[in-house]
Amino acid sequence: MLEFIMRLRVMRQPVSALGLAILMATGLGVTSANAQFSHDAIQNRDIAHAQQMNDYAYTASQNYANSQYDDYYEEDSDDGYYSDYSPPAPLTLEQQYLLQSQQRDQEIMDELRADRRFERYINGGWDFYQARQPAEPGEYCAATYLSRHGIITLTGGDKSWDGGMLMFVGTKIPRPAALQEVTATLSQTGEPPATVRAFVFAANPAIEGFGTIAFAVPSLSDAARGTLDESEFVVHIDGQQVFRMSYKNGSSARDELQKCIRQR
Repeated sequence: MLEFIMRLRVMRQPVSALGLAILMATGLGVTSANAQFSHDAIQNRDIAHAQQMNDYAYTASQNYANSQYDDYYEEDSDDGYYSDYSPPAPLTLEQQYLLQSQQRDQEIMDELRADRRFERYINGGWDFYQARQPAEPGEYCAATYLSRHGIITLTGGDKSWDGGMLMFVGTKIPRPAALQEVTATLSQTGEPPATVRAFVFAANPAIEGFGTIAFAVPSLSDAARGTLDESEFVVHIDGQQVFRMSYKNGSSARDELQKCIRQR
């Protein structure tokens, strides 16, 4: 895929690349993928909170049970029975709240684990769609790989432009107030690094803390055809790594993109 990006120096339609980048920056591009990522990111946060509350509630309940056990066996009566035995004290309001939270959070985690979207978020998976609506058949064909590490999207434009954009969304990518052009180095499995111009901008406002970097692709068809089944992308800006992510099942993205492009 990088060999096509290297051809940017002789591209005849730079305005189209910039226009599509602006389209993505305004939220008209990978809206579906961004919304999904935001939803899954919130789920991940809730999972972490639920697990923390579970651990806290479990520790509290264990400490309470141990204290009751110790009190029960603390003193013996002369005849071998425990004359000072009394039923355990009722739970305090704090303990009741923790135990209820533990049960509720466990139910939430069970529901999330059963949700296929959450499973895809953990293991990674593809979405295929048209990045802009309305769109005619074959326009704005897009494939997005989503995981807990970030987003990788390859998308095209309308029928007037054969090129496309290769975009990455991650927490370390800059989030300038306005669309900004930078020099970035893109590395992909099996190919030498390519240093080219790219566009950085804030991701969809719904995804706080994430930035986007977009590389123009002269030919979406060639880029789709060159998609490997498994690969890793690494992006550097000014010598600093801002993105690293791998994907799998790339053959499905290749097939779906080509199927969409053929409808033009």
